[in-house]
Amino acid sequence: MDDVTDTEPRTAAAESPAVPPPTWARVVTRGLDPQNIIVGVLVLIGVVRHGWAGVGWAVFAALFAGVIPQGIIKFGMRRGTLGDRYVGDRAKRAKVLPVLALSVLVGLLLMWLAGAPQEIVAMIVAMLATLVPILVITAGFKWKVSIHTAVSGGAVAMLSVALGAWWLLGYLGVGLIAWSRVVLRDHTVAQTVVGAVVGAVTAGLVFRACRCGSLTAKPQEPQETSLRASSWTSRNWRRSVGPGSQIRRATSARPAARRSAESWSGDQR
Repeated sequence: MDDVTDTEPRTAAAESPAVPPPTWARVVTRGLDPQNIIVGVLVLIGVVRHGWAGVGWAVFAALFAGVIPQGIIKFGMRRGTLGDRYVGDRAKRAKVLPVLALSVLVGLLLMWLAGAPQEIVAMIVAMLATLVPILVITAGFKWKVSIHTAVSGGAVAMLSVALGAWWLLGYLGVGLIAWSRVVLRDHTVAQTVVGAVVGAVTAGLVFRACRCGSLTAKPQEPQETSLRASSWTSRNWRRSVGPGSQIRRATSARPAARRSAESWSGDQR
C-alpha cells in the first residue's frame, strides 16, 4: 500500500532520467511486506506460546488479517479500480482501508466466539487498532503514511511484549524496510518514520493491555476461596452436631468429673 500517488509532488530525483532502483530494495519490500509479516508474527507467537493449537489459530487469524485483505486488493487490481498490490494512490487507499478493517473485524469476532487463545485475539485487536490512526492520517490529513513500517513496527513491539526485550533488535529490520521504501521513492523518510512510530505505539500498548486479561480473563480465586471456606465451615458444623459429637463431649467431660470427685473426697478427709 505504499506507492507514490499522482497527486503528491515528486522529488527532483524522481523527475530526473529514470534510474533502476537497487534490486535489494525491491526484494526487501516484497519479502517483508505487511501480509508476510502478519502471517509470520502470528505463527511465531502461536507456536511458542500455545504449541500446534496456536499454529492453527494463527493460520485462521492470518486468513482474515492478511490473506483475505490481499485477495480484496488483487480483485480490485483485476477490475482496474486499484493500481498495485500496495494501493499507492492515497485517495484509493483511504477507501480500501475500511474494507480491509472489516475483514479483520469479522475474523476477530469469529475467534472470540470460538474461544481462541487470549494472546492471538490480542494480536488481532492490536492490528485492528493500528488501522484507525493510519486511516485518520490518510483520509483526514491527506498524507500517505507507510503501512510497511507501521505493520513491521507494531510486529516488533508485540514480539517484545510476548517473547522478551531482545526482540526490540527487530527495529533494525524496520529501519531496513523504511530505507527500501525511500530508495524505491514510494515514501519520504518522514512517512516511514511516522508509520513505524504509529505502529509500535498503538500495537504495543493495545496488545499489552488485551494480553493482560482485558478481553476474556475471569477471576476465579475469590470463588475458590469462598468454596474452601464453605467446605471448612460445613465440616466443623457436622463435627459439632453430628452423632459422634455427644460421645466426644462425654469422653472429654470424664477427666474433669474424675478430678472434681477426687478433690471432693480429699476435702472430706
